[in-house]
Amino acid sequence: MMFITHMSFALFIGLLMISRIALPVNQVIFLAILVFASLLPDIDSAHSLLGSKVKAVSLAFRHRGVIHSILTMMIFGIMLIIITPNFYYLLAFVIGYFSHLMLDSLTPKGILLFWPIKKRLNGSIRTTGLFDWLLLFFFFVLDIFLLL
Repeated sequence: MMFITHMSFALFIGLLMISRIALPVNQVIFLAILVFASLLPDIDSAHSLLGSKVKAVSLAFRHRGVIHSILTMMIFGIMLIIITPNFYYLLAFVIGYFSHLMLDSLTPKGILLFWPIKKRLNGSIRTTGLFDWLLLFFFFVLDIFLLL
């Protein structure tokens, strides 16, 4: 999926949560963590928004390999909970990261969700294809609606 689709989908989930649940944390920080986490798995691609800033990661890891897995999400989550022991910020991180994994599992290349198990989850939605653009538009409209 396109990075903007990941961001729009994650923002939708975050805005929906904020509108339904009184979160006892700074909502801007909550959303920022959620959206950042929705982009983080693509750090393993030199062509991604984050990967282009940290090229060493894309040299060390194959795109949609170990970084696109629950194991890496848990490792990053543990690091976050050490930095800031706040359950809600951890929740934002996990939701954002997992939303990325779910969207990428819908593409033909798919992901190794349970790495090191080599079972690839994949679908038929092409990145930058018509359905990717439709998802972006759909979630963008919902984001605007929830912001109003």
